[in-house]
Amino acid sequence: MEKIKVYKTTGGCMRPLIKSSEFVFVLPQKRIRCGDVVLYNLFGNRYLHRVKEIRPDKIILVDDAGIISPVEISLENVIGVYPTLFSSFVGIVYNFFMRKIFIFFRMIKHLKLLC
Repeated sequence: MEKIKVYKTTGGCMRPLIKSSEFVFVLPQKRIRCGDVVLYNLFGNRYLHRVKEIRPDKIILVDDAGIISPVEISLENVIGVYPTLFSSFVGIVYNFFMRKIFIFFRMIKHLKLLC
């Protein structure tokens, strides 16, 4: 049986759900669903993002703040799942609205800088 792993986050692309410098615990899980938040390895670094789409051998991941472009990884790269109420269908809805809100406020901020 695999153990629960604890990680300290950096960056803010999953805010407001997960902020920078928070400790998160990740459960090893074989079943991953759209809307889940997963921890994965990519090029020697670990990232925490939400599952947008599942394909037979790959998954597409996005952040909640709308900062990064979608990332495609192999299922082998997934370390585990961050358990949250905002998973599965609720996670999909949450991600949709959070990305729209953050993108909107970044546009407003950019317009203020132009004035």
